[in-house]
Amino acid sequence: MLWIKRVLALLAVLSVAALTLVFVLENQGLARLQFLSLQSPELPVAFLVTLAFVAGGASVLLLNLYVQARLRLALTRSRRESARLRQQLAELAAAKASGEAPPAA
Repeated sequence: MLWIKRVLALLAVLSVAALTLVFVLENQGLARLQFLSLQSPELPVAFLVTLAFVAGGASVLLLNLYVQARLRLALTRSRRESARLRQQLAELAAAKASGEAPPAA
């Protein structure tokens, strides 16, 4: 079963490589980008599209790192709160077992 997955993965990689090659060969025309008063030099369309694709992927990765950092921070806070509440619960259970008045919160 593992060899089938490897063959399918290899076929997928080869397909993407072939499609990328066809895309690059079909889009050799030059284009110039203009934004407000800024102009780029004439570059192949395939390069510009690839550059946009890579920039989008990099921005998604940076956004993902930011979200992961926030989630880790929230998880750390939750773990601290959980540990504090467990300790408080253990103190209350010990006070109840010994018949003492519960400690002040």
